[in-house]
Amino acid sequence: MHSLAPCLNAALEVKSAHGQSRANALAQQSSLVVCHAPACACPIAVAFCALHADGRYCENHFLSFLKQLPTVASVRTEYIAKLDDNSATVTCMHGKGECAGNKLQLCLQAHLPADKNIDWYLDILKCHSQGDVTEPKEMKTCMTLSGVAADAQEKVLACASGPEGDQLLVQSAKVVKERDVKKSCTVYIAGKRRCIRDGGRWYDCPGGSSAGAFMKQICDAHKASSGSAAPECAAAVAANPSTPEH
Repeated sequence: MHSLAPCLNAALEVKSAHGQSRANALAQQSSLVVCHAPACACPIAVAFCALHADGRYCENHFLSFLKQLPTVASVRTEYIAKLDDNSATVTCMHGKGECAGNKLQLCLQAHLPADKNIDWYLDILKCHSQGDVTEPKEMKTCMTLSGVAADAQEKVLACASGPEGDQLLVQSAKVVKERDVKKSCTVYIAGKRRCIRDGGRWYDCPGGSSAGAFMKQICDAHKASSGSAAPECAAAVAANPSTPEH
């Protein structure tokens, strides 16, 4: 069983401030634990390695139900990587190819519009993970299939091949280290650790690990933060009864 370590989430949209790089802005967002725009979306963090089986399982699991909560949830991924002694570079668990895949996916979430988080991000992530995640052309194909404009595609690919991608990978590794997450995949909802999947099984999931269980936790967190229940939550939770941890 692998011992892994990523985690945390916040709003997807990255806005560069004066004197602040996009990567630094992203790092600041990764520490937030409350709901944000768009529509006070509840942050969900899914932490894993790009080449790890449990990480891919988590992608598919969340994709299976999150589209029922388009204004309620916002997903972010963080990636395992070991920081070197000066915290300037990283080593990925499954080698340089995995680092390349991690950077492609980090650049994707850094450059997609926030309002496309549920519509595009999870679909593209799943598509990319089903192919060769180390190849930029695989990411380009997946973005094209989802309707991402050519100029946006070029920004993602330029990010992954340049210093911005390196910075994003380092910042993600710092988030992982600060959160002291040890297993893949680890799930956070509104800043709270909710569940772990490792070695092909879920555990430490007090609210359950089924689609219905996660949806209820997401909707409850959204209501607590926004002060009102989202209309889509009632229908989604009713259609996906919560089941015990499995």
